[in-house]
Amino acid sequence: ARGARRCIAIPCYALLSAFLGANCSLAFVPQPVPVLCSTLQLSRCLCSPQSAPRAPPRERLTSRLESASPRATTSPRLEMHDNDSTISRSPVPNVLSQLLMGFRSGLERKVAENQRESIHLRALSIEELAESGEGSKLNMVARLCTKGMFGEDDGVCWVLRNFNIKYGGEGAAGRQSVMLVAETSKGGEIIGCVGMELMQLTDQGMAWWANPSSMVKKRPFVSDLVVDPTYRQRGVGRDLLRKCHDIVTGEWAERIRALTPAERLDFDLHSIFLKVDAENTAAVSLYLGMGYKEVKRVSEELMVPKADGAQEWPVLNIYMQRHMHL
Repeated sequence: ARGARRCIAIPCYALLSAFLGANCSLAFVPQPVPVLCSTLQLSRCLCSPQSAPRAPPRERLTSRLESASPRATTSPRLEMHDNDSTISRSPVPNVLSQLLMGFRSGLERKVAENQRESIHLRALSIEELAESGEGSKLNMVARLCTKGMFGEDDGVCWVLRNFNIKYGGEGAAGRQSVMLVAETSKGGEIIGCVGMELMQLTDQGMAWWANPSSMVKKRPFVSDLVVDPTYRQRGVGRDLLRKCHDIVTGEWAERIRALTPAERLDFDLHSIFLKVDAENTAAVSLYLGMGYKEVKRVSEELMVPKADGAQEWPVLNIYMQRHMHL
């Protein structure tokens, strides 16, 4: 058998060398290692009695297709047991694994949405508005508004003084204004706020001095709507604004109905107004979705609070109006 191997392998190599050398003598230089490998493979195929017969072409094609097809892989599977989750290993296809992971992410998104249930809205009381100091509710609201509207805490003292005039002191005592807050159930953290006042406004919601000849009455005006960035896209701002509408059509309307006919002439609750920076497209979209209509665009000076006071900044404000059903 060994002699036969050498007899068969050498002539094949000689024929191969002669053929290749005659056709590509400049490009082909035989190497000992490839020759040895080809010799062993050739002798094994022809002379080894223990070599297994080669599979037919159809069987070889089937085996290649099976080896190329995706196999089941071990992927995590989510099993829910009451409030606990367990990750177990089981062989599942990749597509099913992706579906399971998508289902898990959907559950996480659902949990995040349900966090709205732990947020409740309320109006700050007269006592809370009269408090002072770092831990007072109005100071927390002023800090939230300063950071939410201007991106920094500088000038929070200036905003707090403004809020004391609008919502605290005489404003709170006369109930001509209200400050609504959104608080978390744990710790009572204020994550959103909005203020509303009864102001002397024209029928377009502008200050009375903008058009002294127009019909000026006390009309509701919404301002200082701010939501903490980590709680946005959850409908908190929409709920705060809807709460303002409920106060106008409920509490404030009842109080005005209790007045004499002559006193009621000073009020008009059939419309609610606000103004917003034209560049604040997210807020504009929110107000349009809540039924507000654009009334007028006015170039004004925005008072930007600083640590040592306030600075005027030119802005284009959109005055908006929403009709109320009393």
